[in-house]
Amino acid sequence: ISTPITDVIKPYGNENLVHIVSDEDEFIEAGEKELYIQDKTPWLAKVDQFLENDSWDTTYGQMEKLINSLYNTK
Repeated sequence: ISTPITDVIKPYGNENLVHIVSDEDEFIEAGEKELYIQDKTPWLAKVDQFLENDSWDTTYGQMEKLINSLYNTK
């Protein structure tokens, strides 16, 4: 469950990997919905497949390249 942060909406929200909520009522509704799901196996498989080639090291590397490219243009 996440607030509508651009980097969470795309790609995680768009891929239905997380609930995107705007307020506390939506948060509670999404949390209650998840608590009632008995079998999370399909969701976990989807998340695992989505994150298979992703890691914090990859994210850091992408951010570092972006920062360096901006820094080097000045």
